[in-house]
Amino acid sequence: MKKHNDKNANTSPGEDMMKATADPRLKSVVTLIETQLSPVKEVLADFAKAMLDNTITLENRIKSFEKYSPPTMEDTPNEPQEPNELSFIPRSARVKLELNHSKALANDTEIIRLKRDLELCKKEFTEKVTKVFKTCAELELNYCKQERITTFLSYALKITKALIVFERIETPLVTQLNSIQFSVRTLITCLRKIRLTVTPPGELNFFREYLKMDEPDVREALIKNFIPPEQPFREMERNENELDFQDVISDKLINLILPITAKLQANINKENKIKKAASLLAAEFKRTEILEATQATAIAVGNTSTTNVTMEQHIKNLVEEAVKKQTSNNSTIKQKNSPGSKKPRPSLPKNTSKGNTTRPQQNENRKRKTPEPNSSTDPQKEPESSNPKKTKRNRPNEKNKQENIKHKKNNRGKNKRKNAQGPQGEKQKGKRKENGKNQRK
Repeated sequence: MKKHNDKNANTSPGEDMMKATADPRLKSVVTLIETQLSPVKEVLADFAKAMLDNTITLENRIKSFEKYSPPTMEDTPNEPQEPNELSFIPRSARVKLELNHSKALANDTEIIRLKRDLELCKKEFTEKVTKVFKTCAELELNYCKQERITTFLSYALKITKALIVFERIETPLVTQLNSIQFSVRTLITCLRKIRLTVTPPGELNFFREYLKMDEPDVREALIKNFIPPEQPFREMERNENELDFQDVISDKLINLILPITAKLQANINKENKIKKAASLLAAEFKRTEILEATQATAIAVGNTSTTNVTMEQHIKNLVEEAVKKQTSNNSTIKQKNSPGSKKPRPSLPKNTSKGNTTRPQQNENRKRKTPEPNSSTDPQKEPESSNPKKTKRNRPNEKNKQENIKHKKNNRGKNKRKNAQGPQGEKQKGKRKENGKNQRK
């Protein structure tokens, strides 16, 4: 049997807590979360991450809605106010229509009127479609705000209930309200205290800048969404025990809620601004380095006078000059005898190959090399002139050569005729071969 290891069997609440606080955005509040009790730790971590995600969505909705808002213009009281033009037109509302007509009707009054009507229709369509999109963006923004308030109040109520439970262990509570009513009233007390506190510099105003909703609207949403209708919320007189207990819980809530919501968001915004400034500064430094590098390359190339010419054009000019120099060098190399200090090399004879001579020249060279025989010293040897056979063989006869060349040409023409005649031509061919041999002999 194979044993299946259950990963969740060995997990502990501490490991889940480490996963919850592993988000790098929560690094500034990790110590605060870890000092709380185990049930409150997980709620605080989830609370902080949910509000951060909702903040990103809300900012995107605000940007998309602000596109449709007209630009601010200060109109003088004496001048009539002109209708505000559309500052943003969606792509779906942009219509490209033109009235096609012949050139002959370009100046016709009816055609001009139709063009004007078409432009009015396009403008009316664009305005109506833009208003529809703007209304949709406004609804999305309001819904996102409501979701933000609902998320905030649901997590705040969970933390309030947990604090009440742990506080009642040490401090007794005497009240006629149930747990949900007492928790809602305690949270209302906490919101009122936050509204009365002064926002320190560098932080966000909790209601106006963070929750994007005033304190009375938040209180109304709390009562509407979290108190059941069968138990309506009524103003009741509270005893001293309830007042003291709610004061203690509300102070603890302020010390927990503000650091993981408004203060955390302010720190993240500050870090994002620093990163943006650093990236802009790095881009500026890089741009200056690139400019210095281009100037250095221009100086290295040797053309520092081109102040009004771009680097790209300068490089093109250099390439063109290099190509011209190369073509001029190739043209000079192709010449046979180039001018210079060295003497031109004599050309070889046309009829002979390099390093070879004709047969008559070879014979003459042999004659020069071989010494003439001396009759007194060597009587057996005879001079070459006394042997007529050897002289005939060594010395070619120019007349015989010319005759042989003519004979070959004549034989070529006759061979063509013989091939056309058939077997008779073959007999004559044999006879002519014999005659040619006899002539050579």
